[in-house]
Amino acid sequence: MEEGKRKGRKLTIIGFLLLSISIAIGISLGGADMSIIESLKALFLQGDTSQEKIIWVIRLPRIVTALVTGGGLAIVGAVFQGLFRNPMADPFVLGISSGAALGATIAIILGVSIPIIGFTGISIFAFGGALLTMASIFIIARARGSLDSNTLLLSGVALNFFASSIIYLFMFLRYDKMKQIIMWTFGSFSTSSWEKLNIIIPIVTIGMIILRLFARDLNGIMTGETQAKSFGVDVNTSRNTIILVSTFMIGVLVASSGIIGFVGLMIPHLLRLVVGADFKKLLPLSFLYGSVFLLICDTISRVVVKPSELPIGAITAFFGAPFFIFLLIRKKRDENYV
Repeated sequence: MEEGKRKGRKLTIIGFLLLSISIAIGISLGGADMSIIESLKALFLQGDTSQEKIIWVIRLPRIVTALVTGGGLAIVGAVFQGLFRNPMADPFVLGISSGAALGATIAIILGVSIPIIGFTGISIFAFGGALLTMASIFIIARARGSLDSNTLLLSGVALNFFASSIIYLFMFLRYDKMKQIIMWTFGSFSTSSWEKLNIIIPIVTIGMIILRLFARDLNGIMTGETQAKSFGVDVNTSRNTIILVSTFMIGVLVASSGIIGFVGLMIPHLLRLVVGADFKKLLPLSFLYGSVFLLICDTISRVVVKPSELPIGAITAFFGAPFFIFLLIRKKRDENYV
């Protein structure tokens, strides 16, 4: 018990140190490089006017978006891994990402360009696609007369393949739009703004608080639904609420930045190896380290091929794909994963 608390405190301190260093480096690097001293002066409005504009209008909104997105993806990944008792579950396991991608693809094909509160028509269609996918999953699961985790998971996988097939069909029929569709599906923070953050931050914050309130229920569900019920957990209500809240979080994050994979897979799993499966500790740490990881990836994406930038999804996949292989090998060796 004490050992777990000690590890949790150490990880928290290390996480905040990494966060501070990552932010300092992130605001310094970009198309117009500045020293860390210059960037910090501009951050506190003590520097050159042009540098202050670069920091406050371009880089800081992007950094905050990366932090909130990384934290949101990681905390939902931790929740889904516990809810489905599957170490390879991540925020997109239910097909939410494919639904959002299909919505965005339809908007691109139709040329929808109506901005609402800082979000483009593509983002709005993507958010709608995520919600519609989640509603479809529940309808399919109910048609089978059961809302257990396996039924929801299989329904999501089926819709994932269905949405992907339609996207590929659109790309074939509208070859002229293929590049735009592909670039959106790789994810980017290039359109970050304070206006978008005014929507993203409250939704992610409220979602994180609600999911944290269900930490005890998740601890029970990890032991099995029958065991959880014996602990007094209303499994159906908890599961449905957790999935609904997670869907709203993922929907708004995908709508803002596109599809960014592997964050929700890697971060919670690695932390669970260190601090265990207690969600009271795991969820806050997942948010912290997910934020740091995605900010580092975004900084890399901005500086590797300056003045252009790499899609953020390509960077996370570079780290995530080998980890996924490691996870498959480890799972085969350890069938009693908890």
